[in-house]
Amino acid sequence: RTLYVCGMKEVRTLQVGRWGHHVEELVGKNDWAGALDIFLAVRRGTFPPLLDFPHPLAARVRAVDSRTTQVIQSYLVSRLKPDVPRVEARRMCTMAISICIEMCLWSVLYKTVFECFKASGHVAVYCNTLEPFIVGGRIPRGQMDSEVLCSILQSYALPLEEEGRMAVQLAQQDDR
Repeated sequence: RTLYVCGMKEVRTLQVGRWGHHVEELVGKNDWAGALDIFLAVRRGTFPPLLDFPHPLAARVRAVDSRTTQVIQSYLVSRLKPDVPRVEARRMCTMAISICIEMCLWSVLYKTVFECFKASGHVAVYCNTLEPFIVGGRIPRGQMDSEVLCSILQSYALPLEEEGRMAVQLAQQDDR
């Protein structure tokens, strides 16, 4: 839509666009963080809803949450592969976890994001990235997921078992 602004000496025109179009441009440039930041700003009311989202707060939050969920899922499905380097997987994970926590998207955090990392073989990255948020109190206790907590505990158990095996082997070598 075109907006005309009349001044004392001139008339200016502005184009009012859609956030969806801008988000698509950012995603096309591989700027997923920028796209998610737009949703967060619209949800908070920092950016106006423009033509894409309802003006009433409750309806806007639901609409933004739905679109954010779609973008997170698209991001992880298209970018998170088994051969992605651990550093990149951690960066992706931090971004997805942060936005889910900020927007209280608990089912997305524990189902969509967790399942994507599990399916790609990066569940340890997910657990290690999520743990500081839990310890830091950023996730309310009532919002914790038992399957995810079990995975975090298992991520501790494997190194401990390996350490135990190594201790037994060293003890046996010392006995010889």
